[in-house]
Amino acid sequence: MPFAGRWYNDDKTVICYEFTGKLTVEDLDKLTDLHHEMLNSVDYPVHMMLDWQRCEGIPPNIISYARNLLAQRQHPRTGATVMIGMRLELRIFFGAFERAIRFVIKTPRFLMADTQERGYTLLMEVAEGEK
Repeated sequence: MPFAGRWYNDDKTVICYEFTGKLTVEDLDKLTDLHHEMLNSVDYPVHMMLDWQRCEGIPPNIISYARNLLAQRQHPRTGATVMIGMRLELRIFFGAFERAIRFVIKTPRFLMADTQERGYTLLMEVAEGEK
């Protein structure tokens, strides 16, 4: 599988997904299943870090697929999301995708960071602001 998911901290308040290689839509289904399994193991909101630093590509039909995936399978315990190390072309693509889906699906704003450490800091700032 071109991704791995793990709890980033001992408190189990942040999940880190790291992508390697080229993703397929089947991988996104498996990722969603793993995400739901991890979130179902706790009873509070969990933030996500998606680390794209070693990702080689995304599926060509990702826009319509991801929109449907978010609309139909978004977990209620999903907190804020930070994107780590996206290359310029992925950031441009993702920015357009985010603006397009925000009106259709009420999703939280996605944050951007260069490293996992910076991403974690951003998520902790979000969590502190929610208190």
